[in-house]
Amino acid sequence: MTTFNDARVRAANDRPPNTKGKYVLYWVQMFRRLHSNHALDHALRLAAGWKKPLVVYEGLKLNYPWAAARHHQFILQGMRDNAAAAKRLGVSYWPFVETPADAGRGLVKRLVGDACAVVTDDYPAFIVPAQNRALAAKAEVPVIAVDGNGLVPLAKLGPPVAAANHLRPRIHKLFAEAWGHRAAAEPAVPKGVGKKLDPPFAPWDPKQDIPRFVAGLPLDQTVPPVPGVEGGSVAGRAALADFVARKLPRYADGRNNPDDPARNAASALSAYLHYGHVSAQEVAEAALGPDWTPAAINPKTRNKDDFFCRDPNVNGFLDEAVIWRDVGYHWNFARLRANPGVERPGVSWQAGGVPQYNFETFDFSPGGERTLDVVLPEWAKATLAKHAGDPRTHLYRLDEFEAGETHDELWNAAHRQLVATGRIHNYLRMLWGKKVLEWSRTPAEAYRVLEHLNNKYALDGRDPNSYSGVLWVFGLFDRPWPPERPVFGSVRYMSSENTARKFNLSGYFEYVNGLRPAS
Repeated sequence: MTTFNDARVRAANDRPPNTKGKYVLYWVQMFRRLHSNHALDHALRLAAGWKKPLVVYEGLKLNYPWAAARHHQFILQGMRDNAAAAKRLGVSYWPFVETPADAGRGLVKRLVGDACAVVTDDYPAFIVPAQNRALAAKAEVPVIAVDGNGLVPLAKLGPPVAAANHLRPRIHKLFAEAWGHRAAAEPAVPKGVGKKLDPPFAPWDPKQDIPRFVAGLPLDQTVPPVPGVEGGSVAGRAALADFVARKLPRYADGRNNPDDPARNAASALSAYLHYGHVSAQEVAEAALGPDWTPAAINPKTRNKDDFFCRDPNVNGFLDEAVIWRDVGYHWNFARLRANPGVERPGVSWQAGGVPQYNFETFDFSPGGERTLDVVLPEWAKATLAKHAGDPRTHLYRLDEFEAGETHDELWNAAHRQLVATGRIHNYLRMLWGKKVLEWSRTPAEAYRVLEHLNNKYALDGRDPNSYSGVLWVFGLFDRPWPPERPVFGSVRYMSSENTARKFNLSGYFEYVNGLRPAS
């Protein structure tokens, strides 16, 4: 008997289960939480069916692309919360963190060797596709990848789309059914599945001083943790509750207004969603409230502002958090599934230099410099090529962009916010990207700058949704915008002058000027 959520489950290889294995292994890669997690639910079902314990393994290497103290500390705070959650649930949680003294070479292979089967996260970007392919090729047991990316299984959403307007009706059509098949908010652990097992390695100690531990690792310490910003499910749920109480009631009118984050209506949830510390499901549940049911859906609407309920704030927020977020996730997922050339093991990270993700092989093998030629619609490629030789009024190198040393006060302020806090206000992030295109020698060079700066500094970088945002700068998920302009052609144009006329930026500049420089 098939169920709605069967579409989330993908056999990554065709190996038989090892009935003599010691446990079912759930390898946590990006859904870094032990609640509201379809991959965890599936692993628990397998373990119960085979009457085996469940082992949850969560690892963290030192050499992932753009590895830095900022990202490391945020992830480790999540691992600390997961250790506490596993203790409450009564399941074995085995955390491993690479150090110079212990690289953990061959560790995953050893853990897989004792498993009946492996369940892992079917996350469609960053290092995960390559790691899943490598594991599936080498494992002698089933490797099962589970899509816990959003509320609707991505496999049910059809081929890639060119715009949010094309994906919105597909999600709307499936939303009510998906609501009835959500992941367990607090998973039940059957008897026997929670049998505690000791790991065959020295596990990371989640009770230690995490900032001190991170400061002693050979990471990029020039991208430090953000003061006052805590990672993990506990902090993520607190941020979600605060947003719903204080900001959601004014979201529709206030979300685009750049200001001090304490005053604007932006949710600041993207980092927690990216690292999997909270789920899109939890976000929708909190926004809709405990009494909401699918009976409130308006199935006939063509207006995104009244689909989920009659509150424009809730509808506006969920259109961003569900529809627009899934545009990036679905686009990456659908292209990955449709490309037969990515079934081979890939390169999950590069040593040295500036990393570039390769959208042809879905890994970090050479070829990322061709990204715009590979992914942009024909109209965008043609218009950017037509204007490639246009004079640029200003030109900056990567190091000048990174230092925030441009002639534009607003661009410098937005970039300073990114460097210091790991975030840029939503509207200004679009402007930030457009100006890099305008002030770079070529679109390809601009893309390389944006990919690097976004992924190096942003807490929500290295994500399908942040890649879709960067590529939107060049015309992906957009349409031609007349009149043609120098450099941009018919790609949408934005200017700091228009932004200053549209918004009162005094509060934003005051906020940025008070930020402590990253050090």
